[in-house]
Amino acid sequence: MTWTEFIEKNYDTLVRKASGLTHSPNDLVHHSYLKVFEKDVENKLNYFQRTMWLEVTDPSSKFYREYKYFDSEVAEVENIYDLSDKVTKERIDFMLCNFNPFQRKIYQLWREGYNMSEVSRESGVPRRTIDYTIHKVKEFLKNHI
Repeated sequence: MTWTEFIEKNYDTLVRKASGLTHSPNDLVHHSYLKVFEKDVENKLNYFQRTMWLEVTDPSSKFYREYKYFDSEVAEVENIYDLSDKVTKERIDFMLCNFNPFQRKIYQLWREGYNMSEVSRESGVPRRTIDYTIHKVKEFLKNHI
């Protein structure tokens, strides 16, 4: 199967996977295609996914330079737990009930200062998943407090 046939057959799947890495998933798929179209590999899906990841995380890639990395697009939330307003803390705890147990636990560990790389290694959950979870919870809190 050629790369063109592979892309035509799997385009929606690739865009869906890319949406977990960037706000511009179609552009990421197109940038990655330009990187791989001359490569002769057996497992095209794994190779393409790895190429997308490198395009997003490698500072020397064109995609990395032209698009902002997913985590840098949302302004960081101030350390909410340093606020002296007890009502705000209670609102945050109440809002955390909107998340599933995994999201609450990851956010709680982050808030308590645990090293997320260690959490990833010990739990077997990919670091990217942990970072994305923290990002989404912080974004929600920022928009609702």
